[in-house]
Amino acid sequence: MLRAFVIILISFVAAVSGLAQELRVDAKPDPITFPDWTIVDQGEDVEEFAVTFPSSVTTSYEENNNVPLRAFVPRNKDNVPVVLVLHYWGATDQKAEVSLAQDLAREGVASVLISLPYHLSRTPKGYRSGDLAIQADPDSLIKTMVQAVQDVRRSVDWIESRSEFDSTKIGIVGISLGALVTSVAYAVEPRFALASFVLGGADLAHVVWNSSRVVAERDRLRRAGYTEEKLREAFAPIEPLTYLPNRKSTPTFVV
Repeated sequence: MLRAFVIILISFVAAVSGLAQELRVDAKPDPITFPDWTIVDQGEDVEEFAVTFPSSVTTSYEENNNVPLRAFVPRNKDNVPVVLVLHYWGATDQKAEVSLAQDLAREGVASVLISLPYHLSRTPKGYRSGDLAIQADPDSLIKTMVQAVQDVRRSVDWIESRSEFDSTKIGIVGISLGALVTSVAYAVEPRFALASFVLGGADLAHVVWNSSRVVAERDRLRRAGYTEEKLREAFAPIEPLTYLPNRKSTPTFVV
């Protein structure tokens, strides 16, 4: 009986340890074998490809557990620089990101567009794109941010697996929510040679506590007893400023 109890205890500790590792933004996702990409469109200057792979973080929503990428690659060029592009909160399409990708392709730079957790095709049935990404619950926000950063880092693994891209010249750009994810990903992922943050940056608690986009969520947090400072303490595991001091400096651009 004692032996059975010890086995159960060891299994429990292992499970908790695995969960703790999974919920760290600075933990590397497990390596996987990626499926081959498929061609979607072929233009005069750029070819579009698509690939989907499993997220390293499993949630209770099946739609959210796979990560679709759209790659825009300059035609007739190889080993090109590449930029990972992250969209804004609540995006229902990627028109702005596609336009950016096409402009970059004409300059000889490839782009990879990622769908963030609970957005676009990752939206669970019965919800709107982005509904579940930002909730009035710090634990849920932390889990979503960890998944987003882990998905970004696995996307970098995929980029490195393709000979079409120059793995020494990988950049990242994010807009709004995408910029917040970008700031954390850039802080913990050394393979990014440069980064750009558009309408977002650091101090996540200040953003949540002052943004006009999350009034209802902030009111619920306030009723639950949170202040901006308490929220800052809760967000420490996903706060870019927690990790940026250890980040080797590279070119960055903030809008």
